[in-house]
Amino acid sequence: MSDMPFVAGSAGSLLEPRALLWLLGLGFWTGVDMTAFLQILVSQPLAAAWLGGVAAGDPATGLAVGLVLQGVWSRALPMGASPLPGVGPASVAAGALAASAGGGRTALAPALTVPEAAPLAVALLVGVVLASILRPALSAMNRRRGFVHRTAHASAAEGRPGGVVAANLFGALPSGLLGMIAVALGVGAGSVLLAATRGLSSGDGRWVAIPVLGVGLGQTASLAGGKRVWAWIGAVLLVGGLALGVR
Repeated sequence: MSDMPFVAGSAGSLLEPRALLWLLGLGFWTGVDMTAFLQILVSQPLAAAWLGGVAAGDPATGLAVGLVLQGVWSRALPMGASPLPGVGPASVAAGALAASAGGGRTALAPALTVPEAAPLAVALLVGVVLASILRPALSAMNRRRGFVHRTAHASAAEGRPGGVVAANLFGALPSGLLGMIAVALGVGAGSVLLAATRGLSSGDGRWVAIPVLGVGLGQTASLAGGKRVWAWIGAVLLVGGLALGVR
């Protein structure tokens, strides 16, 4: 893999006011997209992590992280009342952390670059843990929305469309605030971990990205088809093919 393009990282600090403001806004947007508002799937990892990378100054790295997390969470679609992980804000934080990491970048594919192995592992770890923490929080929040439903139904019965709109907007607000808090916590904790790993010897980030992507796709195939053995064999072949393809 030594013959692949390698470029210096150029992303800035996530704690700069402008970057932090953008990230909090993305946390709000992806938060409401998951549960209440429009649901145009901007909360899906591929889009959310890319936007996090844009805010941090390195879209290509954010997009690569989004591709990996999309494989892990490809079945986490915001439909119905399923208790899904909080993939939107978690992906924003993961993409921004990877994009802000110092050091070099290596091409995973055209328009996709990954940082070194240690910062990429930190970004993915923060994203997965944060999404898991958000799952019970989202479930608890959804269970406490009964008053919103009652208000909307009462307004509709009384012929007050403004009341229905107000109830829906009020119901969306907690989702957005939770997304903002999640991104702030993820970026804060991840920045501490990135600082702790800075200066340590680290390997090629593709050795982290490719196996995680392969395992995620293998798990998705198993859940979708029910043929776990053949799905995992296919995942192993996919990982091997990708590894050969990026040599």
